[in-house]
Amino acid sequence: MKKYIYLFSFLIFPLFAEFNSEDWIELSQIYVCKEGPTCEKENKLNTVFVNSYTGVGPEAGIWHVIDVSDKLPPEAKAINLMGILIITHGLSSETANLQLYFRRHGETKEAIYCGQVIEASSLNGQRTNFSAWIPLSDDLKFEFKWVRTGNSQYPQYSAYGINLCLNAWGK
Repeated sequence: MKKYIYLFSFLIFPLFAEFNSEDWIELSQIYVCKEGPTCEKENKLNTVFVNSYTGVGPEAGIWHVIDVSDKLPPEAKAINLMGILIITHGLSSETANLQLYFRRHGETKEAIYCGQVIEASSLNGQRTNFSAWIPLSDDLKFEFKWVRTGNSQYPQYSAYGINLCLNAWGK
């Protein structure tokens, strides 16, 4: 048993050895909607919505600035988005892949993807839950990018959907 604990510690320790608290935002308070993790009827909390079939929402493959200053007080430092990622696979033989990227507004580093859903079978679909904490700039903005397989339209190729609502925020 000690061997396994030692091996586990040896593998994990380098991850913590490089931890730098300067790279993190401290939140002392977190606020969650009293009504639960749902979008309000008026969609005031809907933050990111994409439907590639109808063409609604931000274009794929490029960074978009999302302003949440109308949804949050000025002291907000980070938000939690929660929702669903959707792929409706088309007729073509392809591996449909949807990836989400987020970063604080003004950041120039290319972020790694933090959300993904994949569907390989024609005429099938995927629905997966997603949640992420995202740091905000001082003017309450963040950047969002989504990437998909190809750029063709359904029903020949896959359709993609993203529906993310403001679930919580912290200061």
